Amino acid sequence: MSGGFGWHRNDTVKESIRLPDDPFRRAVRAYEPPAASKPAASVRARVIDPTPPPTRKLPSAAAVGMPVPGAGGSMRSTASNVMIVVMDVTGSMHAWPGEIFKRLPLLYHEACAYLDSDDLEILFIAHADAAGDEYPLQVARFGRGPELDPMLGAFRIGGGGTERDGCESHELVLYKLVRDVDTSSAVNVHAFFITDEAGRDALNETQVRAVFGRPVEGETRATKDLARQLLRRMNLWAVLCETGSYSPGPILAWWESLIGNDRIVPLNDHRRVVDVLLATLAKHTGQIDRFTTNMRSRQAGSRYAGQNVKTVMDSVAAVGTRGPLAPKAIAGLGTRPLLPAKKND
Repeated sequence: MSGGFGWHRNDTVKESIRLPDDPFRRAVRAYEPPAASKPAASVRARVIDPTPPPTRKLPSAAAVGMPVPGAGGSMRSTASNVMIVVMDVTGSMHAWPGEIFKRLPLLYHEACAYLDSDDLEILFIAHADAAGDEYPLQVARFGRGPELDPMLGAFRIGGGGTERDGCESHELVLYKLVRDVDTSSAVNVHAFFITDEAGRDALNETQVRAVFGRPVEGETRATKDLARQLLRRMNLWAVLCETGSYSPGPILAWWESLIGNDRIVPLNDHRRVVDVLLATLAKHTGQIDRFTTNMRSRQAGSRYAGQNVKTVMDSVAAVGTRGPLAPKAIAGLGTRPLLPAKKND
């Protein structure tokens, strides 16, 4: 399935016809409140709605009506599973956040499935270049299901970047995650950087003060040291987007030196970004065959189904199964699961 995505239902059918119960359709149903029961006399045969559900489109920040997410302050997740999605939102990457928004229901539901838990929170972070962009770092809050929509929509997207050195401020994001983001209650934490550029090799004191309103805390300044600290408590991945704006060689080399080649996911099609996030989770957890089956089901009827699946499989070819350097055996109590519990009949 590559067309309509949303939190609503579009599966009205005649009693004699059943639409395929694919992962996306289950994702849509999972976030709906139970339908009110009707008296038997009022129930009529349902007919297929030939109109596909509307494509989810990332709203403008003004339409969302939320303030620009800031960069300061600490935050804590109380879930047993956490995903952190860090998006480069400079001009060359402007289309990628919209693709994530379009398929956000699928991302959330399927991530729960691969992590074998409904207790999942996602944190979105958007960044540009602190050397010159108006909004160098925007940090949402941890959220679940439909409440993620306005968080993603509140980001100001399309920073120009400075193009002085072909770098963005990934090191500031790493610093933020190390200093201010507490995921200690989670067993599984997966952080994804989605970008087409490298970062800088060390923190800039002036930029840290400008973005966070405080001086650099602690002795760590080198980007590699920040990444090493994060890798002790979470899985860290880099989805390197081939936008054609920069030479990929130096960018790949920078990220490989930072996190290792088995944590690099190259991608040349922005429409497949959610697929590669899920495929990375699936491969890391030994469920890549399940993912492939699900993706083929979603792509059924598309003339490009085979190529789309191949694109994703090529992207995650090098993904390994090693976890954080200091994995935890148990997590905290977690909080409310979003998806309804199954009832025994």
